[in-house]
Amino acid sequence: MGTKLKLEIKGLDELNARITKLGGNTKEVAEQALKETHAFITPKIQTAMKAHNRTGKTEGQIIDQAKVDWAGTVATLKAGFALSEGLTPIYLMHGTDPHVITHADPRGTPRRHPGTRGDAKLKSAASISSNRSKIIKIQEDVFYNFIRRLGG
Repeated sequence: MGTKLKLEIKGLDELNARITKLGGNTKEVAEQALKETHAFITPKIQTAMKAHNRTGKTEGQIIDQAKVDWAGTVATLKAGFALSEGLTPIYLMHGTDPHVITHADPRGTPRRHPGTRGDAKLKSAASISSNRSKIIKIQEDVFYNFIRRLGG
């Protein structure tokens, strides 16, 4: 979903101090950690979306550009789906309840729709919480490898 990724590392302040002491750029490593998190999540979503690719429109809503935005000292990166282009990904992931459709019939006769089941694989692929432990590992590895490269 249109989620903003964030750093989820325990002891981030201590890592920042170590990187600064070694002459490294914390902003650079933070961006790399977020981009690697994006690189982990996005292919999972793309794979899960293949089951729903009739027109390619919803698949086109997948945020595949890893662009980090900074607001002061807070870095975020959008991942998942660009919901400003439509809510179809939400319906695919969560399904719909039974409902009445009035506009589908040219005569205006209401038609009952049985609803749809959500796609658990797509929902899981796009969920930050279901991928949290792997995300934390990816981000920690980026920071610790950066520190090792600096000689710390």
